[in-house]
Amino acid sequence: MLPSMICISDSIQRLGAVQDGPRLHLDLAAPSPTVVRFDYARHRQILNLDRNYVRLNEFPEWFVVDENTLYRLTHRGGTSGETIRLGSELIAGVTLAPGEWTIEPLVGTLKAARFRR
Repeated sequence: MLPSMICISDSIQRLGAVQDGPRLHLDLAAPSPTVVRFDYARHRQILNLDRNYVRLNEFPEWFVVDENTLYRLTHRGGTSGETIRLGSELIAGVTLAPGEWTIEPLVGTLKAARFRR
């Protein structure tokens, strides 16, 4: 399990993840849907640093979500299809069905929606 994601389930069998640029490909094997909580920029919110200094090795951050960004969650081969969630919802925890998922930020969507009013 990646240190930056926490699965809240005793019955999880496997969690694998690969980051591909801004996307995260997630493979979740469990007998039932599982709550997954994503990491946030602890270097910025806790230590008030402008960037993550890797050499500190105190706060490893792998796939960090921004609480004010929209993310698309796509379940490949599943019936749940595509979901749009705010980063703060991913940090609080989302229930994911077993299978392969892709999580990616929606760049520019929120700003574009603001100017259309």
